[in-house]
Amino acid sequence: MKKKTMIITFAAALSALTSCGKEVSSLSNMAASPKDNTGVVAISAGTDKTEKTNSSSNKYKDSSYEDIALDLVEKYYEMKPQFLYRFISYSNPDDTVTFKLTAPYTNGDTQDVVFARISGKGFEFNSIDDIMEYKKTVYSESFANKYPMSECTEISSDYSSGDYIDETGVDISDMLYYKSYIMYNGKMYTNTVSPQVGWIGHTAPTEPIIITDVTDTSFRAYYPNILGSNESKVSSCCDIVDFIIEPSCGEWRINSLESTDYSVYEEKAGRTPEPTTVREAYTADTAYYPEGNSSQYDNSSNAKTAFDMGRIEGSTYISDYAGLKLKFPENAEFLDDSNLYTSYMMPTRFMSEEERAHYKTGVIDASVTYGEAYNKVNVWFYNTKLRYPENPDISAEEFLQLEEMDYTSDFEVTDICGPERISLGGNEYVKISYTVSSYPHIAYARRIDDENIILIQTSETPANDFESRFEAIR
Repeated sequence: MKKKTMIITFAAALSALTSCGKEVSSLSNMAASPKDNTGVVAISAGTDKTEKTNSSSNKYKDSSYEDIALDLVEKYYEMKPQFLYRFISYSNPDDTVTFKLTAPYTNGDTQDVVFARISGKGFEFNSIDDIMEYKKTVYSESFANKYPMSECTEISSDYSSGDYIDETGVDISDMLYYKSYIMYNGKMYTNTVSPQVGWIGHTAPTEPIIITDVTDTSFRAYYPNILGSNESKVSSCCDIVDFIIEPSCGEWRINSLESTDYSVYEEKAGRTPEPTTVREAYTADTAYYPEGNSSQYDNSSNAKTAFDMGRIEGSTYISDYAGLKLKFPENAEFLDDSNLYTSYMMPTRFMSEEERAHYKTGVIDASVTYGEAYNKVNVWFYNTKLRYPENPDISAEEFLQLEEMDYTSDFEVTDICGPERISLGGNEYVKISYTVSSYPHIAYARRIDDENIILIQTSETPANDFESRFEAIR
């Protein structure tokens, strides 16, 4: 087949896979129902017997390359990290064990660590070999063999669920707190503690998957997505994924996957790269309105020259425009330009053009976490002439009611206090506090001039601690 390049529009994923070894069914919570004539199979742990509910000599017979890429790459991310299958979706809540384990770096304190069994949804794993067999339904054999599975640690049946397991003198890397799998009373369980589970934060593509280099036995996909991590850092990226027909079974498998910068995808799509920082997005023509619709807003040029974004110096946020400093502890962590931009732009991927235009009348200037409880603070500026053209002089009180308290019935908002006026750093702010789904929030707003309002949002942050960090610079 002659090599060619194509851009294929987004389509629904296939959900069933037929293994080159044992045959299993993948029940991804992101996949659609299997297409007609797709084999769906289940496996019982410790046996090679398979039970086919349908069969097909080639389950990808009528699939596009984009379908194949979407199916296999989503399953690739579904396995991350350490083959935990996004354990909330795949673990059996009625089959778990809990042990009290020494939590590393906490002066010997103990913590309840839950181990969940992956079972009852087409997965019945009782050994690392079982997991490896499933892995080969997504990876080529050579790719799978590059990444050995973690070991499974045997737990004595002398322990009962809830017991303390003494690991005095055990190296941190060998502690059960960090082990992915345990074997207990003849069953294998998966560790659900946060360092093991992680937050992959993968978002399936809403943009076209670009397919290139197609032959009879291979092709390449440029796969756009958003990734996250335990540190709540997020970034847009492009996965370059190579697929081959696995010789041992004659079916498509992932043969390699490399995550690169999102600009690689944009270049491949033949378009000008998007901004990579909030500052670039703010100064671009699309910062406040979708292309071609700038005429619906008045004074947009004035808005862009009046406002100037702040800066970070060490652990201090400084806004010359708003005339304030916020001094945080030395261990404070600010989102860098790339991650701040991604967190700002991520919601727009699911918005209409009108919604995007409204959303971008605000710009996030800083996002910081600090303290043992990971207190979080976000600083925003909103151009009210653009956001509320019928009420451009909206007061800070009205603004808070609209922006902070306009929750849907899906959220339980309690403990509402305010709005009240307080003095911070020599300036008057309007303050409102409330609790959403047991998480305390406080928001502060102040009109800076006739165009912009500053909004400072905090979560899980004591008011007296945060308010002591204000300092006026003019």
